[in-house]
Amino acid sequence: MRRDGGARLLDHSLEFVIFLPCRIALVEDADKKLWLVMLDWDVRWIDAAPNPNKVPDRLYEAAVKLRAGMEDIIRAGASGEF
Repeated sequence: MRRDGGARLLDHSLEFVIFLPCRIALVEDADKKLWLVMLDWDVRWIDAAPNPNKVPDRLYEAAVKLRAGMEDIIRAGASGEF
């Protein structure tokens, strides 16, 4: 059975749970405007970081895919397509 990117992230570290889509929130600002928000955990900054403790390629790819999926959810919700 093939596990998706989110499951692989959780297998690596349970702390990744804060980045899963259930962490998308609907908030209202002072002008009564509604916003869909999430923590924008974009791992692509690792590409430029001089860090010898590189995230494994499969995990990196899963994290990029997971973030893209979260962004898709927010865009669909904001446009009424969700």
